[in-house]
Amino acid sequence: MRGKFLTPHRISPAPHLNPLVRQHCVFGASPKGRGGLAPSPLGGAPAPRGAGRVGMRGRWFDCADQISDNTSMGSLMSSMKTRQRIFSALIGFSMLFVLSGNSNAAEKIFIKEYTYQASEIDSKVTSRAQALEQAKRLVLEELGTYLISKTEVKDFAISSDKITVLTAGVVQTEIFDEKWDGKEYYLKARITADPDKVAKAIDKLRKDEGKTKELEDAKKRADDALEEIARLKAELDVVKDDKSKQLEYANTVNTLSATDWFEKGLAFGKSEDYDNAIEAFSQAIEFEPYYVVAYIVRGVAYNMKGQYDRAIKDYNKTISLKPDYAEAYHFRGVAYANKDQYDKAIKDYNKAISLKPDYAEAYYVRGNAYYMKDQYGKAIEDFNKAISLKPDYGLAYFGRGLAYSMKREYKKAIADSKKACELGDVGGCFLESEMTK
Repeated sequence: MRGKFLTPHRISPAPHLNPLVRQHCVFGASPKGRGGLAPSPLGGAPAPRGAGRVGMRGRWFDCADQISDNTSMGSLMSSMKTRQRIFSALIGFSMLFVLSGNSNAAEKIFIKEYTYQASEIDSKVTSRAQALEQAKRLVLEELGTYLISKTEVKDFAISSDKITVLTAGVVQTEIFDEKWDGKEYYLKARITADPDKVAKAIDKLRKDEGKTKELEDAKKRADDALEEIARLKAELDVVKDDKSKQLEYANTVNTLSATDWFEKGLAFGKSEDYDNAIEAFSQAIEFEPYYVVAYIVRGVAYNMKGQYDRAIKDYNKTISLKPDYAEAYHFRGVAYANKDQYDKAIKDYNKAISLKPDYAEAYYVRGNAYYMKDQYGKAIEDFNKAISLKPDYGLAYFGRGLAYSMKREYKKAIADSKKACELGDVGGCFLESEMTK
């Protein structure tokens, strides 16, 4: 079931059904047994439970045999297309924001070139890696300067360096010309993007501390690698035949290549091209086998493709490299939940929370797991905690509203769905509409 528990899920309004049957289909028991809706862990909308499921492009409809093909369903499905998915909600990492819209009328092209002067210890590979890093920086800086002067970014009150860092998480840098003559590596890079859309994506991104930190960490990795490369070059100028330092130099340059592939993977991920994202993250890991973050984001890409066992394998590797990594337990728990292994999921969520007590998202997904186990009281407790840690957490209000509805506390359910709607959660708006009919 591709995207199960992760992708947008919706229930048809089924306006032709009587109120009782509509209630069964939306938030009560399914006609063939207990069921209802389970809020998906990071995708936000409910995942139907019980019999009678029909998959439609990753969205699941309960009571499907009772739902006619009508305009309201089509409109509902259309309105769900922009629903945020887990790949854009990775805690502390990647996965950023898709630039919406199909028109390229407002796109601009930014081009920069760089020539790297190879030293005696450089090969074509090490020369290209360093030329690529510098060319990317130049073109990102040029785009950043344009954003500051021509778009709403000028009002964000953040430094130009930070704008460059955030921009790297929003756009793809394309290399369209390169030459190597044994002494110099020439490379030309360009970015094609709609500046206004980039500005809006940056505005969203800067408000997410986890994603911002992930990009800042990637930038720091590259900065540190460049400093180390400069140091090793200076030492090798004195002792050219030091094999250990030559190996260290090559490995440090590999860090630049790994970071480049990692950033490519993020860009593929935000455009939901998970096959290429997986390939890019795999390349990053090939250059740097202990690249912890690359394993976890590749796991998320596998998760989005419904390849949960592969995702779990990557999360296991992450945990073996960094046993105190709360996010790895969190996302392994999500993978287990996708396999309907809720006890294993809860165990991982417990571990994530023990490592990071203020982890609102971990409380939220644990609440979902309890919901799926029909433990609505525990689910509500976790949604309460998530909301206390993150008061504007629309998904948590929505999940709590669903749990209240299962306990037949409808006034509370309506209040929570209304709050979720006010916070921009589409599922909350729909649930409120259904419950107040």
